[in-house]
Amino acid sequence: MDWRLIVVAVLSYLIGSLPFTYFIVKFYSGIDLSKAGTRNIGAMNSYEVTKSKLIGTRAFLGDFSKGFIALTLAGLLFGYSTMILGVALIFAVLGHNFSFLLSFKGGRGLATSMGGFFLINPIIIFVWMILYIVHFYIIKKDIHKSNIFASAGAPFIIWFTSPAIIHSFELFGVTNVFDYRIVSTIVCMIIVVAHNKNYFSTIINNYSKD
Repeated sequence: MDWRLIVVAVLSYLIGSLPFTYFIVKFYSGIDLSKAGTRNIGAMNSYEVTKSKLIGTRAFLGDFSKGFIALTLAGLLFGYSTMILGVALIFAVLGHNFSFLLSFKGGRGLATSMGGFFLINPIIIFVWMILYIVHFYIIKKDIHKSNIFASAGAPFIIWFTSPAIIHSFELFGVTNVFDYRIVSTIVCMIIVVAHNKNYFSTIINNYSKD
């Protein structure tokens, strides 16, 4: 294995593990997010627990920045190739979802992945948003199920999107379409697993209280 990918993976995991949302909520509200709401260390739970759009926005930007910073650092060190940035994104999301600073707990990875995909190629962000809107406003107004639907469907659509369209969304560098599809699939799978874990644990906890 290329030693550069190992370095990128370790650095990105460490950056992703920084629990910005946890500290933001703790600082502004005094609430321990790991013990409140869904116990998810992410922007959505921070908003649901505090009822503050300002705190929720700050949490989102903090998580978004982890993906952006991890990929920017990887690019500066080893070049902005799709493979280098893709590995950085995968491990930044893993760090966010399974932070060693939070006993390997964390969030779901949506904001962090958006920060990373913004640098690689943001087309999947737009596809995800369209699928989310379709599910939420047409199928069922459920935030968590809409997130799962969009995260599961977005990479599927990317696999059948023409390379020309994917390239038209490039912001920095040239996208290797095959690598981009692989990275998109892996990241979205991580997000879907995280949503299912937290979603079903919430249902079980609510059922046990009845």
